[in-house]
Amino acid sequence: MSLKIAITYGEALGLGPEILRGLFGQGRFDPADFVLFGSRAVLDLAGLETREVPSEIEASFEDLSAATRACLSGECRALVTGPIDKTRWHRAGVFYTGQTEVLSALTGAEAEMLFVASNELCEWRVLLLTRHIPLREVSAALTAERIEAATLTARGFLSRQLGINNPKIAIAGINPHAGDGGSIGGEEILLEPILRKLEVSGCFSPDALWVEASRAYLAGREQAYDLYLAPYHDQILPLIKTISDFRAINVSIGLPFIRTSPDHGVGYSLVGTGKADWEPFAKAIEYALRN
Repeated sequence: MSLKIAITYGEALGLGPEILRGLFGQGRFDPADFVLFGSRAVLDLAGLETREVPSEIEASFEDLSAATRACLSGECRALVTGPIDKTRWHRAGVFYTGQTEVLSALTGAEAEMLFVASNELCEWRVLLLTRHIPLREVSAALTAERIEAATLTARGFLSRQLGINNPKIAIAGINPHAGDGGSIGGEEILLEPILRKLEVSGCFSPDALWVEASRAYLAGREQAYDLYLAPYHDQILPLIKTISDFRAINVSIGLPFIRTSPDHGVGYSLVGTGKADWEPFAKAIEYALRN
């Protein structure tokens, strides 16, 4: 029997428990394939093995930590995480900027944040070169070393997990029009040597690159590149969330195991309304199962 997948519902008061109750209740997934790290008082499903974790700090943080340890020990082969409330974490004294950073700390590996939007015909993959940092710090963070490390991690993932050897990779510029040859900032010029070394195409004007990629996705066409590199969080995430109707997923790569998560928040305002979309969580589970 193959190893199970660890799963958390995230914030207990958010949409995570409700969505998982619906997905497993309708028979979409076999509970025997999973181990839930959380409270039976929050989510108790027939046939779903549940590990209740003593909560000394903050429950969703403790659940994530225990699930990560189960993957590191070899007990579980992958991890699917529900959305958490970082405000509650900070109030409890947990000062990580997100679950990705917790995973990096617990595993000792640099987790990269890859977003995957998929439909019946194609898949669009975007890796963030910087994550949860102020915009004023982005340029300094985009060093040659940072881009090389992220690109090599991504190449390894695409080759090992997806069977894409020698992937075509493109990078968007930081500045409007990718700097216009240095007239609107010189960051892109400074990056040219490392991009040549890594055989990464660009830097491309962000408006042109993202428009073409989103048009291809909406039309169901194969993307021009196997992977796109985005210099900062909000350059691409508003677009990919809109284009995918919030059904893109977050995949942590570079870890000793695969971790996936729906690309949406806790959704307090939707709890109990029957309006929550189950598909992002379902896509995250499906991606973990097949990888």
